[in-house]
Amino acid sequence: MTLVAEPLVAEPPVVEPAPSRFTPATTRPEPRPLVDPAWPIIPLTLGMPIAYFLGFGALVWIVPALGFAVPLIRRRSLCMPACALPLAALVLWIPVTALRLPDANSLGVFAYRWLIWVSALTGMLWLCNTSTLRLATKRIVDMLAFLWIVLVGFGYLALMFPTTAVPSLLQKLLPTGLATTQFINDLTIIRFAELQTFIEGTVPRPAAPLPATNGWGSTLALLTPFFILSWLLAPSRRRRITGWVLAAIGVVPLAISTNRGAWLSIGLGLVYFAIRRARAGDARPLFAVVAVGMLAVMAVTMTPLSNTVSARLSETAASNDTREDVYKLAWAKTLDSPVLGYGAPESADHSPPIGTHGLIWYAMFSHGFPALALLLIALAALFCATFKARTPAALWAHICIFMAITQLPYYGLLPQFVLVGVAAGLCWRENHPELANRA
Repeated sequence: MTLVAEPLVAEPPVVEPAPSRFTPATTRPEPRPLVDPAWPIIPLTLGMPIAYFLGFGALVWIVPALGFAVPLIRRRSLCMPACALPLAALVLWIPVTALRLPDANSLGVFAYRWLIWVSALTGMLWLCNTSTLRLATKRIVDMLAFLWIVLVGFGYLALMFPTTAVPSLLQKLLPTGLATTQFINDLTIIRFAELQTFIEGTVPRPAAPLPATNGWGSTLALLTPFFILSWLLAPSRRRRITGWVLAAIGVVPLAISTNRGAWLSIGLGLVYFAIRRARAGDARPLFAVVAVGMLAVMAVTMTPLSNTVSARLSETAASNDTREDVYKLAWAKTLDSPVLGYGAPESADHSPPIGTHGLIWYAMFSHGFPALALLLIALAALFCATFKARTPAALWAHICIFMAITQLPYYGLLPQFVLVGVAAGLCWRENHPELANRA
């Protein structure tokens, strides 16, 4: 195994991307393989609509763990960036905390959540060990951008069919006792929206193809950098125009979702990009972000969307109080089991469950303070190691990691953490083409 050591602290001065959007191929492309090297990520992106309606929408997130792990293990030499080591340590630590599970019936859900972490790690390592000549960065970016469009499409299905809740094919095939458990039911039922009642009435908040609205908003936000790169910054003028139309269409379900966390992370991500470009001497993105922000606010405040947004904001205090209560309970109970945690969130006698509504609280409560430390170190390592983005693709992948960090306190990020691993792999590969193309 080849270990590639990199500094975990960014080195000034900041080197901004070259004009090209992706690392150029300087040699003849490799022969086309019999099996598509991207096959484990295809169900997660291009195949998501089909997978969701069949009931497999939750399972596609763990396909990278199953599809990439074996080929990576069988390689004679494996390029293992130093920035991936804390994440690998976290993946190895989590199974130890299974000792704290209340009973054997919890092992299935525990294994599923653990495989999501494995998918994030293997997705990153797969990209670090796959030549850009064998699998172009542009293709991965386009697939992730397609998933953004899929989520917007599901957002409109939530508006058109807000009360739809029917069993999927998989749910019908599962044994009754298994299919009716809350966790399995949430993952396999076809339900486009979560209904939330405000003073002004009931609002359908988009959820599919995720089980909950917060998952939909978190995923849409993390995919936004790839949509921007694939469509809004495309070389083709026609594609750029189409991209802006799609972006305008996406404002409606994003606003109706009333996902404050998604709004915040997208806004911070765009501001972060604009500041980086301004430091490099290009102030145009800063003015563009301000202009787009003003247009988005006007589009919401001057349309019927304002009623929904206002109703949601009026209940902000109550929502924050509920979250604060969950966070305090998670901290207090973790002090009683600081090393191993409790193996999983605890829902008994409390709603929402303790150890939810934020990945840092989940990691701390479910897997103890060692897991929380490893998670924070892992994200800091990935952020610093990808800071010096050498291409636009690397920069937007780095921004995805930055946005995930902003979501840590309030979004669970499972299964969305898989996107963080893919983004880290894309950025590392763009920054080290001489190593990636040797893989």
